[in-house]
Amino acid sequence: MYKPIKDLLSTGAYALTVIATLLSLPPLALGKVRLSPLFTNNMVLQQKENVAVWGWAAAGKDVKVTTSWNNKSYTARADDTGKWKAEISTPAYGGPYEVSFDDGEVTTLKNVLIGEVWLCSGQSNMEMPLEGWGKIQNYQKEIAAANYPEIHLLQVQKNTSLGPLEDFKAEGGGWLECSPATVANFSSVGYFFARNLFESKHIPVGIIHSSWGGTIAEAWTSAGTLKTLPDFSAIVQQMTGGQDYEKNMEAKYHEAMMEWNRKVDAKDAGYNVWNSATYDDSEWKTMKLPGLWEQSELPNFDGLVWFRKKITIPASWSGKELTLSLGAVDDIDVTYINGTELGRSEGWDKKRVYSIPTGLVKAGENTIAVRVMDGASGGGIYGEPENFFIQGPSNERIYLSGHWPYKVSLKVNDVPPLPSMDISGPNRPTVLYNAMLAPLVPYRIKGALWYQGESNAARAYQYRELFPAMISDWRKNWGIGNFPFYYVQLANYRKKKPIRRSQTGQNCAKLKKWR
Repeated sequence: MYKPIKDLLSTGAYALTVIATLLSLPPLALGKVRLSPLFTNNMVLQQKENVAVWGWAAAGKDVKVTTSWNNKSYTARADDTGKWKAEISTPAYGGPYEVSFDDGEVTTLKNVLIGEVWLCSGQSNMEMPLEGWGKIQNYQKEIAAANYPEIHLLQVQKNTSLGPLEDFKAEGGGWLECSPATVANFSSVGYFFARNLFESKHIPVGIIHSSWGGTIAEAWTSAGTLKTLPDFSAIVQQMTGGQDYEKNMEAKYHEAMMEWNRKVDAKDAGYNVWNSATYDDSEWKTMKLPGLWEQSELPNFDGLVWFRKKITIPASWSGKELTLSLGAVDDIDVTYINGTELGRSEGWDKKRVYSIPTGLVKAGENTIAVRVMDGASGGGIYGEPENFFIQGPSNERIYLSGHWPYKVSLKVNDVPPLPSMDISGPNRPTVLYNAMLAPLVPYRIKGALWYQGESNAARAYQYRELFPAMISDWRKNWGIGNFPFYYVQLANYRKKKPIRRSQTGQNCAKLKKWR
């Protein structure tokens, strides 16, 4: 018989050894089956199917799965790694039911519904929440009215991986009932699709949301399929090198960035000139900041632009360390004060906060200069005016919003393409499929919703092969056959151009179903 922990504590070093041993053991060795976030209270299972359920237990352990709708039990044995899988039979829609998992200790899931399960994925137009950064039309009213206990939501947390994962993390730990408290940060497209489906068919609906703004279709496609496509086979093969691949790519990226910066500097008319405090910018045009330039003075422009601003520093700040905050810059900035570089950053969503060392500013007039390079889409210094300031030694602030002189130096086509910055981010082949879709397979779904395309627009002709391959990839890996795949793309993304072979792509103005 096992002694209570309190008795072991009296045995001194032995107690410490036992406790350390217990803490070092993986959860599986301590008993009780472990389940994926797919299998929690409030889960929705696809109706009238044989659906897979799985998890982890001690190696060789038998796990009994019992379903309350038919009082049947199904048994599966954990393999050498501890993973087990069973298939259970579901009835026509209904609920709530219970499902229990017993490996010697019982775990019971409650409020289980049977209905239709849909997966929604893609980039920002799928990710856009009702509230948060999305703020859809009448979002407060829509959220307040979102009381649908028969619609359940599962949101996959963002993650990347060079190889397929078996598990994932979910917001809230798993399935959640749709309510004003749970829907605000959920996919707007996913929610409205589920609501429309529920109101038209009056059956429970489960929506699994797994998306990431600004991402490319090949990131959501498995390595097995990408290896069959000539444009991706080589890079996918390299990525199997794991950490060695990451280190090699990082070194190559930094080398490529240094060379790219040298070429940009050589062509930049303002290099080491327009950053000077003594330079006369009185003939420059002005632009209101913060704000993206494509929404104001430079529509449809991608390239290099300089901004300058003269500010008056109080005498009490002179000789003190200060802080400059510019909000966010799309995409790359080099920031100066009185001709001295403060720092440089990459990334459209990275907040720019630079320290101004002692001695770089003087009482009276000082000049801030910012060189901004944008490779595509929106560009400029943007964000909220309250994040746009210079801060003094006692946290006093001089806010910088207003009109800044600006001058265009280069168009994006005047310099080589910007090296890829995604050495560890989501825009690499297979990494989102591996981390955010593979752990969902083979959870039974009715079909999929897809809202993407903008991030592949520059390679639209390639997308004609890649996109159908991705759809076939999902259907093959789920093993469900030709499940419905509905997709949306922006019909009027960017300015219309004459069609060339390299630009031909699929744009559609309404929801389509891939046959």
